[in-house]
Amino acid sequence: MIKLKDILQEETELKKSDVQKVMKLAKKIEKDITVLSKLYKSKIYDVSDDVLSSTYRDLEKARQAFIVKAMGGLEFIEDKAK
Repeated sequence: MIKLKDILQEETELKKSDVQKVMKLAKKIEKDITVLSKLYKSKIYDVSDDVLSSTYRDLEKARQAFIVKAMGGLEFIEDKAK
């Protein structure tokens, strides 16, 4: 007979290897977003189009939000898994 307690314990256990995989993926995403942002800025630097400028600012905000929220949360999980 399967107990609810056993199912819940399985879902909450953190494997260090899984956390490392997720951290590696998150760092790659952070790096890719940063590269994309830099490339975008280098291409629109001389352009005074409001749409392009707005898109660049939105991209920067998304990058910063990812770093703060996702990376912060993952660092907490990583510390918990140790």
